Amino acid sequence: MKENNICFLKTTFVKVISFFKAHRITASFICGMIFAAPFFREWLFPLTFLSLLCFFYLTNAEESKKKSRFIYYFAFFFGVFISVYTLFFKLYPFEGFDFSPLVGKIIVIFGWLGASLIHSVMGGVILGISKHFKKSPLLYALSCGALWVIFEFSQTLGFLAFPWVNVSLSLVKFLPFLQTASLFGNGIITFIVVFSCCIASFYFIHPDKKIYLKIASAVMASNLALGCILFVIPEIKDKEVNVLIVQGNVQMGEKWEADRLKTILINHEKLIRDNLANENADIVLLAETVFPAVYTENGLIYQTMSKIAKDFDVTVMFGVLLKSDKEETINAIMAIYPDGTETPYYTKRKLVPFGEKLPSIDILGTIVPSLKELNRVSSYVEGTDAVIINSHTNVKYGPLVCYDSVFPELARENVLLGAEILAVSTNDSWYKDGGAVYQHQKQSIIRAIETGRYVFRSGNTGISCIITSKGIVTAESEIQTKAIILGKGYTSNRKTLFVLLGNSSLYLSFGVILGLIYIKIKKRL
Repeated sequence: MKENNICFLKTTFVKVISFFKAHRITASFICGMIFAAPFFREWLFPLTFLSLLCFFYLTNAEESKKKSRFIYYFAFFFGVFISVYTLFFKLYPFEGFDFSPLVGKIIVIFGWLGASLIHSVMGGVILGISKHFKKSPLLYALSCGALWVIFEFSQTLGFLAFPWVNVSLSLVKFLPFLQTASLFGNGIITFIVVFSCCIASFYFIHPDKKIYLKIASAVMASNLALGCILFVIPEIKDKEVNVLIVQGNVQMGEKWEADRLKTILINHEKLIRDNLANENADIVLLAETVFPAVYTENGLIYQTMSKIAKDFDVTVMFGVLLKSDKEETINAIMAIYPDGTETPYYTKRKLVPFGEKLPSIDILGTIVPSLKELNRVSSYVEGTDAVIINSHTNVKYGPLVCYDSVFPELARENVLLGAEILAVSTNDSWYKDGGAVYQHQKQSIIRAIETGRYVFRSGNTGISCIITSKGIVTAESEIQTKAIILGKGYTSNRKTLFVLLGNSSLYLSFGVILGLIYIKIKKRL
């Protein structure tokens, strides 16, 4: 019986391999879906390496070289994005908006398929450039690593700026490996992983050429060794800060109901007062748009928050809605001191595509007028500048509102401006208990490593947490619950190499591609 089972497994394995070799485009799509798995289950991070190794093995074999690189990469990325972007499903039925079920489904499907197709085409076009270097395994692997970094950067640009899927995000449970992001940005992780998997695939195609495996192993081991050194080096802890992070757990469908403001204020006030009665805090951090009303001078929100600040001698920082002179809505974060004075506010700089704004809303809104309700009252104002919010104890906070935390450059600008701690105020109730909630939190882990800063994060329905400058989550709430986090963080004035130099892995990648083009041209002369 045992021999029969072994024989069956071997036969099945051979059939699977034969099928994948005969259907390489389908196999590329499946590899993409496997690559997406760690975004949902972070302990599956080894699949990041395995999926890329299998993908490059299938596409670098001699019999596959006649196919266009674009087709393979498009299929792979479509498998990735069509899996990860299922996060759009959790937006339905758009609680708090006046969409009909049909319009809600149209938005979800458009966001899911449209974004997947657009980013997959971009990936296919950019990575397809690698076809010009496929005659040399080493040059091809270098081009793939560099082009992948450029592709991830391209997702931060344009009307569909949604850089949600990058290699480093899939490796948050492999923290020592990620520490080099503090030197060169998270793109260095992408370059090393893609380059190593690509060059290693040639060993499995040509087992006699062990040099490919040795190169891949050396590159991966070097990054891990350097990362381990950075990981064990003691953190810079200039000043201890006691923080109270509040998670009020107000659901999206309930938040905008009439007369909810007073109830929400009372609930948050009780959470804060109950926990500060016997504990001290330097700062209280609340979530994005925590109160469903426009903030006004001397209004109910101000009166409640300033009273808390005064009674407990604490700075209260919270997300707030404001109105501009043009009656446009501003999604901001500000703070109130114990003496009742207000800090300057920071305006959210990145609005969520298909969440807070619909790409090409003027065109689509003409076709389906109710789509304009996506921005609820009016179009949000998109901020342009970094702002530092000082606490009454003179700790400098770099505020990031929700989606801002997905963009490395915004966190870097905060630190260059003097931020000693990053404060993320977010509202992920849009996605209920979906994978996007967890994926969004992981972005803050990467920002902490890149900038060498503690991160205090308050989510309306979760995840609220404290993250160290090494990316370790020291305190964390459950989602979809009322929660309070009382903990400590530490300021730092040290600037990482990433903060000083910027996204040097991107510059390196462009340099690699230009160098490879020069080599190719020179060989032809």
